[in-house]
Amino acid sequence: MSKVNIIGAGEVGSSCTTCFSERDFVNEIVILDVKLGLAGGKSLDLRPFASLKRFDTIVKSVTNE
Repeated sequence: MSKVNIIGAGEVGSSCTTCFSERDFVNEIVILDVKLGLAGGKSLDLRPFASLKRFDTIVKSVTNE
């Protein structure tokens, strides 16, 4: 099982997450951001996209509290 941690859920982090998940490079992606709710929002945004593009990468979010 391969796993990638992306630090920062801004534009670059969001684009990297989308690219990695869309191409099925890894099994799991964890997004970390210091701003409360931002990483969670990005991971929730990918759920409808996953069914449309037919990938099964797990995207999780973590906030540095």
